[in-house]
Amino acid sequence: MEHLDRQTRIRALAALATAVVMWASAFIAIRIAVRSYSPVDLSAMRIGIAAVLLGGVAIVRGLKMPSAKDLGVLVFLGLTGQALYQVLLNTGELSVDAGTASLLIAIAPVLASLMAVLFLGERLTRAGWVGTGIAFAGAATIALGGHAAAPQIGRGTLLVLGATGVWALFLVVQKTVASRNGSLELTAIPMGVGALALAPFARTLPASIAAAPLSATLAVLFLGCFSSVIGFLAWAYAIQRLRVVMALSALYTVPVVALFIGWAVLREVPAPIALLGGAIALGGVVLTGLRGHPAGGDRVPMERAEDVPA
Repeated sequence: MEHLDRQTRIRALAALATAVVMWASAFIAIRIAVRSYSPVDLSAMRIGIAAVLLGGVAIVRGLKMPSAKDLGVLVFLGLTGQALYQVLLNTGELSVDAGTASLLIAIAPVLASLMAVLFLGERLTRAGWVGTGIAFAGAATIALGGHAAAPQIGRGTLLVLGATGVWALFLVVQKTVASRNGSLELTAIPMGVGALALAPFARTLPASIAAAPLSATLAVLFLGCFSSVIGFLAWAYAIQRLRVVMALSALYTVPVVALFIGWAVLREVPAPIALLGGAIALGGVVLTGLRGHPAGGDRVPMERAEDVPA
């Protein structure tokens, strides 16, 4: 990964940029889609599209079936990191703007690191603990929204925070099976499980599709085809060729790109206090990600495509 020819490096960097844009755009596409689709219908359609496309990839490339124990874990990942995460995020974005939602989701890696310390025996350096505290202070600033006289957290914010916690749990549990299964298995199987889990609750989806404007349906198609599939594939291509630290550092720009796209497409600009909290939170995430783990320790690098919400 360190000795790439110029063309390969350019392609890898282009793939990395593609992944960042796809994942950042997802927050804006959700805001467009939830105007016409219920959160459950949106989740079911998005995951269903992605599952079908990934199933096609699995047929072409071949899917290695995991052990029975790992299969149980992958089913759990599908129920939580795909189905539950999507429903919580989509419901939260009914009232939370795309930029603020992306800032809150950005603290998931820090929360995952803390869970790994508690449940997997991993360690954090002093800088890691400081970064964790900073990240949570930033998240609290975003969540409270500047209501100094009467601090309060809206229902939408609570739901996005719930999605953040679910995604962090997904990252931690995924670590337990990541070394024994390939990227396709770790992506396609949970996606398929998520699609099957949501299907019984999406009875109104046909009617929603018929009634929705073209813009909303195109937004869902974008989420399924691009954010959930192209983003993952582009990330996998990049991470196989670029240094892990470089690739992961690029992910810190996802909320920034989401803020810019949200302003350009939806004319949404988070409140100044949310932007301040986001800057604080991202500072904590960067500190924990780069300096929070002992050199040569037992930390499993989060370097697979599935470590980042799409």
